Amino acid sequence: MRGSQRTLPKAIIGGTLAVIVAYVLVNADVLGSPRVFFALADDGLFFKALATVHPRFKTPHVATLLVFSRSFESLTETFVIAI
Repeated sequence: MRGSQRTLPKAIIGGTLAVIVAYVLVNADVLGSPRVFFALADDGLFFKALATVHPRFKTPHVATLLVFSRSFESLTETFVIAI
């Protein structure tokens, strides 16, 4: 096997792992940020409206909407930092 043929599988594995890690880090940011805002609001250190919990799902829905209302630029910045 030539040298370039041996490095191709390593490059594919490395690229795949990079995509998986970036996905996990962005996912952790999207799932973790609302909980931080909720905790701050619950302790009285942030807007009280963010401390509300959805009656059926028991999740901080207002804080989650705040996180998802960020601009596309902010979300892509989070993705780039994750890489």
